[in-house]
Amino acid sequence: MSEHSGHLSLFARKLGDETAPPLIILHGLLGTSDNWQSLGKRFAETHSVHVLDQRNHGRSPQYASHQY
Repeated sequence: MSEHSGHLSLFARKLGDETAPPLIILHGLLGTSDNWQSLGKRFAETHSVHVLDQRNHGRSPQYASHQY
């Protein structure tokens, strides 16, 4: 699923019950949302988990410009 806000789109995995307390997980500098797949499923037992691919990582769009 791709999330879009203003000028930036990011890929996001959503796991768990969306009415549960939210938990947002960001990967490290060289990672992707794939790094959190197994733990994300465990956290989804009690939370609404949102695992994002940061800009120019994983399934998020690749931007040539790094302006925010």
